Amino acid sequence: MNYNFINKNNYDLYARAGMIFNNINGFVLPVGVAVKPFENLKNLSFNIEFTPLYEMDDRDLYIRGFLGIRYKLN
Repeated sequence: MNYNFINKNNYDLYARAGMIFNNINGFVLPVGVAVKPFENLKNLSFNIEFTPLYEMDDRDLYIRGFLGIRYKLN
């Protein structure tokens, strides 16, 4: 699930919710900012994300981060 809190011309503030089933099984709640610095390339953004992950098996809390580049295809 994804929810955009703020949608501006040059940035978006968003939050997501989901589950992971892998070596770590748990819930994630990423919060991030997508910065769109180029006026003529609105589908291109630079993203930074803060992602707490609660692992259900060992009842641990992990903090992950993400830096990336995204291009949305329409």
